Amino acid sequence: MTETMTYTSLDQLPITLRADELAAVLGISRAGAYTLMRSKGFPDHLYRQANGGIP
Repeated sequence: MTETMTYTSLDQLPITLRADELAAVLGISRAGAYTLMRSKGFPDHLYRQANGGIP
């Protein structure tokens, strides 16, 4: 049985996420999460967006 976690802040997220967890956090499909994870620059571009565009 899988336990469902509820996060109220990005700071509460674990260092790594599975595709299904990433999809839930971002509000996208699991297929979309896999596509995102395979994209060039992942996860760097998400980190920069989450931190206010730090270069």
